[in-house]
Amino acid sequence: MHTLVLLLLVGVAAAGIAPLLKVDDSPKGRYLIKFKDDVDVDIVADGIQRRVQQRRLGRADVSHRYHQVLKGMAAELSEEALDYIRTLDEVEYVSEDGLAHGTAQPWGLDRIGQRNLPLDGSFSTNSAYKEGEGVEMWVVDSGILPTHVDFGGRASAVFDGYGGNGIDCQGHGTHCAGTAAGSYYGVAKQATIKGVKVLGSTPCGNSGYYSTIVAGLDYVIANAKKPAVVSMSIGGPKSTYFETGVKKVVSAGIPVVVSAGNSNALACTSSPAWLSEVITVGSTTSSDYRSSFSNYGSCVDIFAPGSSITSDYYSSNTATKVMSGTSMACPHVSGISALYLAENPSLTPQQIRTNLVNAATPNVINNAGSGSPNILAYVD
Repeated sequence: MHTLVLLLLVGVAAAGIAPLLKVDDSPKGRYLIKFKDDVDVDIVADGIQRRVQQRRLGRADVSHRYHQVLKGMAAELSEEALDYIRTLDEVEYVSEDGLAHGTAQPWGLDRIGQRNLPLDGSFSTNSAYKEGEGVEMWVVDSGILPTHVDFGGRASAVFDGYGGNGIDCQGHGTHCAGTAAGSYYGVAKQATIKGVKVLGSTPCGNSGYYSTIVAGLDYVIANAKKPAVVSMSIGGPKSTYFETGVKKVVSAGIPVVVSAGNSNALACTSSPAWLSEVITVGSTTSSDYRSSFSNYGSCVDIFAPGSSITSDYYSSNTATKVMSGTSMACPHVSGISALYLAENPSLTPQQIRTNLVNAATPNVINNAGSGSPNILAYVD
């Protein structure tokens, strides 16, 4: 009886065809299926797979199911299965999957701790910030090396979108986590670090499918204990499905800090950097110039150090590496956001953005770029 009801449920066709949303440079055959809000995700997903198999429509391999950021699933589909799924009444729309990429006493900390050059060789923060203690720093990236000495036992690898153990084998995520919350290299030196591995669509690579990133964000919403910050140094083409997931994290009261991108172009062309809900960070050099690679424009909220940043690395528990990118700028601002939340856990994402902008040092960035706010991150 249960099987009959299930098959009837997913066999109902809509009067029309669900839209298929295109994504630039989409990997062939990978799709994100958005269900309507009133359905049971698991019942519909199970039923779709069963019906595709019974009708001999080819491939329908489900890789992720989403319950929190939105209701839906990710799957690799044959053309026949795709066409069938788009007829189902439970399906709101289908999107092509996308591929995002990492946007790869330290001078960066020194710089955000003072108003003007030259650097004074020190970094300290107001005791009211408690060095970020009590705040969760969710690093959505290539994973982390939780045993790195700079994390001081405060880090854990909690999610792996590729079925592994969440340990970083690329380096990008560990470096970003170190800048956000390392004991020596980090801004929020006592925050709890949660590693969410979403980059690695090729083994130990620096790219990740949007379907996997959305699964990571789904995990964040289900498991984060506020106050919390999401630090996401990734970017790719615009995607409604992916962006819905990002917005859902913010609407849950968790600020999302992202990198502006490394194309020396308008940040408004990159996702999630263009979203008004996120805090988008551009990169500067040690001489207060916009980094030559940094994206710019009105979608940038703030700049932070991102060129030649030393931080933790994945290759050993004591390893460090110098890296450059808006990816390196992003966690400086994530760390400051965690400090704000440690002092006042009730701050909303919008209030954190306002505090960051109001506290920033104005008019010190050379060649900030057309339309960019000329403000450099600062913490007292």
